[in-house]
Amino acid sequence: MTGIPMGTLRGLQTSLAFFLSNVVGTAFSYEIIFTVQNIRNNQGYLMAALHNQSNTFPGKGGALIYIKAQAKKGVMKQKFLVETPGNYAISIFHDENNNGVLDKNLLGIPTEGYGFSNTAEPDFKKAVLHVNKETTEVTIDLKYPYNPPKNQK
Repeated sequence: MTGIPMGTLRGLQTSLAFFLSNVVGTAFSYEIIFTVQNIRNNQGYLMAALHNQSNTFPGKGGALIYIKAQAKKGVMKQKFLVETPGNYAISIFHDENNNGVLDKNLLGIPTEGYGFSNTAEPDFKKAVLHVNKETTEVTIDLKYPYNPPKNQK
């Protein structure tokens, strides 16, 4: 019977453990904790995106990180983990019907809640968070500009 010598296996295990402890231990040094307020119901998901470039903000695709979390009426807290300090912005919407898009009515007014870091406007410069310490926190108030009649919720 042939196989890998025990000494070689131990060496590989030690090397792998060293590699993982160094890579995993230092990969994400900064966290961005965001509290989402004004979630109107438990339906669907909150869809959050972290952007580090204005050309991807707010929903143009190519965000750095995405989070999808089951909606919980009221307030929720989530976090993004990033490797480096820098300028980041968050866009978020409440996908109540779980179709993956921010729904709008015939006039183009969103029918689902949405929000941005630091502001109610979809402006990257105004939404930027300067992440330069281990933990950065921000609160985002969801806006529901169009409220359908109660029998359609």
